[in-house]
Amino acid sequence: MPAAQLFNDCADCHSMEASIDVRKRWLCRQCFIKYIGSKPVKRIKSYRLKEEVIEQPQKLLLPVSGGVSSVVLLQILDGLLQRQFSNRGRKSYELHLLMVEAPSLVSNRSVAATFDRLKQKFPSHTFSLVPLPEVFKLDSSICEDLSDLGAQRGKTPQASLDTLLSCSKTASSRTDVLQLLLTRLIVAFAKVNACNGILWGHSNSRLAAKALSSVSKGRGGYLPFDVADGPTPWGIAFYYPLRDLFKSELAMYTSALPDDFSGLVVHDVASAPTYTALRATSIDDLLSAYINNQGEKYPSLMANVVRTAGKLQMPVSALKQSASTCGICAMPIPETMASQESDEPNICYACQRLKLETISSRGPCYQ
Repeated sequence: MPAAQLFNDCADCHSMEASIDVRKRWLCRQCFIKYIGSKPVKRIKSYRLKEEVIEQPQKLLLPVSGGVSSVVLLQILDGLLQRQFSNRGRKSYELHLLMVEAPSLVSNRSVAATFDRLKQKFPSHTFSLVPLPEVFKLDSSICEDLSDLGAQRGKTPQASLDTLLSCSKTASSRTDVLQLLLTRLIVAFAKVNACNGILWGHSNSRLAAKALSSVSKGRGGYLPFDVADGPTPWGIAFYYPLRDLFKSELAMYTSALPDDFSGLVVHDVASAPTYTALRATSIDDLLSAYINNQGEKYPSLMANVVRTAGKLQMPVSALKQSASTCGICAMPIPETMASQESDEPNICYACQRLKLETISSRGPCYQ
C-alpha cells in the first residue's frame, strides 16, 4: 500500500494526488499549471527585455490566431504582467495583440467573434483586427517585390490579393505565398506601431513542422531565422516563448485551468491527410499533420529537431545592410550563390522554385 500511495503522489508537491502524466512525471493539476506557465516566463526573462525608461516600457507585438498556442501564451503573459504591476507598480513591456482576418488561412470559425471574446477577457492590452489584404497598404514595396509571383496593384487591396493568389498553381505555392503575406503584414504592422519585437505563439510542435518544411522547400539555410530567437533580416526581432512546450501539453493546460477557455481557444488539431487528398495538400499542412498525429509518439525526437535548429547560427554579415538579400522573402543569399552568374541573382534558390510553381508574371506592378 505505501508503494501505491507513493506512485499516486505528485512528483513536485508530494501532497496532492497526481492526475496528469507530463514527460514521464506524474503531477497534480496545480503543479502542472505551474510547470506549463514557468516555461515561457523563463524564456521571456532570457530575452532581457528591459524598459528603456520607466515611463515608457518596450512594446511587443503578439499575433493571436485564436488557436491553443497563441491564446495560452496570451493568458500566461497577461498573468505575468499583472503580477509585475502589483509588485512594482510598472510593467517590463506592453503587449499589442494583433489578429489577422484571412478566410483563406482559417476555416469554420469567425475571427471577429474570437477577437471580441479575447478583447473582453484581456482588457488591459491593446488589440487590433486587420484584414490580410491590408498588407498592400502597410507594405508599400510588396507589389514590386512579389511581381515575379504575379503581384499587381488592383483597384482594392482585396483585388490585389485575389490576383496574387490566382497565380499559384499548387497548394504548396499558395501556402507559401499566404505565409509570406502574413509575415510581411505582421512585420509591417509592428514597425508602423513602433514595436520592439514580435512574440510568436509557436509551440515546439509547430516549430518542428516549420523546420522540416523549410528544409524540404530548400530554405534549410534560413533555419536560424525561422525557429531561433533574436534579430532577423526583417529588421525586427522574433521571439518564440513556447518553444519548450508541445501542442498537446498546451491543450491539456487549457483543460486544467479553472477558468472556462472553451469560448476562447479554437482547437485546430490537424488530422492526417487522406491518400486521395495528398495532391491538394501543401507540404506545410502535410508535415503539421504528421507532427500532430505521429510526432507525439516520439516527443524527444521533435524536441531535438527544434533544439538543433535553434543552435544554428547565420554569419553576422547576413544581418548587415550591405548583405545580399532575396527580393521576395528578404532572407540572406549566400555569397557563393550571389556570385554565380544567373539571370536572377537577387532571388534565393527556394524562391526560384516558388516562382516556377506560379503563373508567369503579368508584368510589373502598376499604380
